[in-house]
Amino acid sequence: MNQPVNLTRLAVRRKPELSLFKSQSWATESLLLKHVVAGFSPRSGGPISVGTKHHRLPREHYQGRVWVSFTLCIEGRKRFFTDKTLVEVFVGFLKPVAERHDFRAIYCFMPDHLHVISMGQSSKSDVLLGIEEFKQASGYWLETEGISVCWQKSFYDRIVRSRQLGQVVRYVLDNPVRAGLVAQWREYPFIGAIGLDLETFLEVVGPD
Repeated sequence: MNQPVNLTRLAVRRKPELSLFKSQSWATESLLLKHVVAGFSPRSGGPISVGTKHHRLPREHYQGRVWVSFTLCIEGRKRFFTDKTLVEVFVGFLKPVAERHDFRAIYCFMPDHLHVISMGQSSKSDVLLGIEEFKQASGYWLETEGISVCWQKSFYDRIVRSRQLGQVVRYVLDNPVRAGLVAQWREYPFIGAIGLDLETFLEVVGPD
């Protein structure tokens, strides 16, 4: 029988070195402009939408210096990411795949789903493979821990144009506000970044 999540045990067994690392040289617009990529334009005549079909492009579209927004949902949309210790465990799975596949990430853990905006840093970057490995590793952990939750089989993604960066990132950051969880996104405890300083990044991409 599946057991409820034991947060005391998680605090002891969670993956080491969960603290976020920050880039020391991110705050330059020239670096940002190096990552201009082709993608899908927002629908004309209306506000930007980050919802996408889960029928993904060929794998090569996710390799190299590309920006991609991913959304992973909990099966049955169960409320799960509601505790700091638990979220840190999943950040602990995300950080090494970002390092291994050479991408930076901005994340927002909502109660029943996860948003990750991944940015490839070199020609060797593979953001899709990284997210697949994160999902596989965290899913295996859920199973071995006997936790009665799992990821949905598929997930959603969207390749982002450089001119959309500010809109897409702020849309993701404002998810907890739209859900009525907090008054402004900086109050939400389950938002963060891997490989970059989030506040500096927002200054670089400019206002909404």
